[in-house]
Amino acid sequence: TSDSLSLMDTLKEYAKKEPGGFWRLKPIVTQRETQHAQMISLLADIGSGLGFATWIGLKEQATVVKGAAGSTVPLNNWCNPKKLTITGLTQEQFDEAKNMDLLWYKDGKISALFEVENTTAMTEALRRASCLPYPVNKYMVLPDERAEQLTKKLKSPMFGEWFEHDGWQVLYYDCLEDNAVALKSH
Repeated sequence: TSDSLSLMDTLKEYAKKEPGGFWRLKPIVTQRETQHAQMISLLADIGSGLGFATWIGLKEQATVVKGAAGSTVPLNNWCNPKKLTITGLTQEQFDEAKNMDLLWYKDGKISALFEVENTTAMTEALRRASCLPYPVNKYMVLPDERAEQLTKKLKSPMFGEWFEHDGWQVLYYDCLEDNAVALKSH
């Protein structure tokens, strides 16, 4: 069936079949998993430098990034202020906003949201962000190797139209990392 074909394609994207019928995650998946938190902290630093308050999604707040001298720092350190202070949302919208990977906001209004998608469904990011009642800059942040998967998804009428209608933009991990110093200084 098409569902099992899709599942097999996804499995092949993230894992390699080993002898005996077992599957092993590709090394890039493990590497990118640690980069997920790094991308969020990098984007939070940039937002803070631009004068925005920053909020890290509740699920991500306990995740750690490597700090100086091998220390680890939880992502909730990048929540500034420590309490999300967004106005003009219903309780349901506010609950969704609290779980978005990263928000930049000012004067109680969200200016930009970032969904950093390592291996999760891109469609979920679109669903979460669709609850906001006003225009917001929306960014999907992806590992470079997911570009082809995004291209395929954009051909799907539901995903492609929704993506375009909501004005999503795409940022790639390697480009963000390669330009981190310049981005932080601007």
